[in-house]
Amino acid sequence: MMTSITSRCGLRCDVCSFRESCNCGGCIATAGVPFHGECIVAKCCQSRGYLHCGECPELPCRQLYAYSCEDKEHGDNPPGARIEQCRRWALQGILRKFAQSDWKSIAAPAQAYLDGQSSPETLIKALSQADHEDGFCSSEFDALCRKALGFLKK
Repeated sequence: MMTSITSRCGLRCDVCSFRESCNCGGCIATAGVPFHGECIVAKCCQSRGYLHCGECPELPCRQLYAYSCEDKEHGDNPPGARIEQCRRWALQGILRKFAQSDWKSIAAPAQAYLDGQSSPETLIKALSQADHEDGFCSSEFDALCRKALGFLKK
């Protein structure tokens, strides 16, 4: 299931208890300064021009890993959940690009996956086949296919 992007780090603000109890708008709405103060992960993401950490080639960086996996008090349960959410958001962005593209052999399978009408296995097969079609390759297409396959196979 695809979810709305609600934070930079992958935290699901839409299901966070602090949203109402602390009147928190989250790091996107507050420019990296939610109710608990400035967030170094959000500030890093913003300074690089990314909507969320899933767009960063360093995913997961040391800061996000520590925040998501090693923080005993405020980290994720299960550890790494925010990192996985960032990967899902990144995949969602790639698939939207495919769905709106002229790359016909992948546009329909990408949209079907986004709509929840196909499995990851079906999408992996479509991406793997499209990635090797003669005359269809471009460096942008190849890079997006590799990135999408990487997210799907994790």
